[in-house]
Amino acid sequence: KNIAMMGALLSRTVVTPAYAQYLSPPGTSFSATGTVEFTKASPPISVVCTLTLTGSTDAAVDSPPTKTATATITGGTNTGTGCTALTVDGGTASYDSGTGDWVFSTVVRSSGTPICGGPVHFEVDSGDIIFDSDIAPDCHALGILTSSPTINDVP
Repeated sequence: KNIAMMGALLSRTVVTPAYAQYLSPPGTSFSATGTVEFTKASPPISVVCTLTLTGSTDAAVDSPPTKTATATITGGTNTGTGCTALTVDGGTASYDSGTGDWVFSTVVRSSGTPICGGPVHFEVDSGDIIFDSDIAPDCHALGILTSSPTINDVP
């Protein structure tokens, strides 16, 4: 299962064009759900979960309104064996021109206790939120979430 997810991630990354710095449509509430592999070195955690993030794209930065430079993530929950205790705190996602990624700073909690925190780098492509990111101090998240309604990355 993990190999298939990594293969899907790699194939999407290879054929995906360069990413822009705006999200569309602006002012839109969304949810994004998909399979995520989450690992932590110590104490060791390794689970494959179904993560659902909720949020909204922020107000438009252009006129007529077609795009926004930021999004607000209100939080995330997980389902699956060993996953329900893991939650994701909300925060703001914004584009990092230095890395070419979107960045969302968050805290991952297990039964309410913080276990990892910091920036999560991700890309947005045709409604998919794609990430393969380390989270300090010793966590990693790999996954693809599909947004509804579709959120796109546009120039």
